Amino acid sequence: MLEPLEHEAALDLAALALDGPLPPPDLERLAAHLAGCPACRATDDAMRGDARLLGELARADAPPRVREAIVRRASGDPEASLRSRARSPLASGLQAGAALALALGAFLISLIALALMVAGEF
Repeated sequence: MLEPLEHEAALDLAALALDGPLPPPDLERLAAHLAGCPACRATDDAMRGDARLLGELARADAPPRVREAIVRRASGDPEASLRSRARSPLASGLQAGAALALALGAFLISLIALALMVAGEF
């Protein structure tokens, strides 16, 4: 007799089953658990529905620049990754956003300090 599954293990197997067939013992254990557990069965049904809908979505190829960046990063060339990030408008925007956040934080701290000084508590 096969050992019964805990809920988390059953849901892990249900998720794995979305990617391909399970070994027969795991499939039997999952089927037995789902037969007696309405909550896990509902989650399994929802995951299968989501997977079916995702499979129906139109596919689009990544732009060549994105593909090249992924290949460079996967090749393990850290220099290429750093160079591509340094030129990236997104990276520049993120750096500008971080600088703005720091400046805003410093401004707010100054305002709080000023308010405390005016109130005589600083």
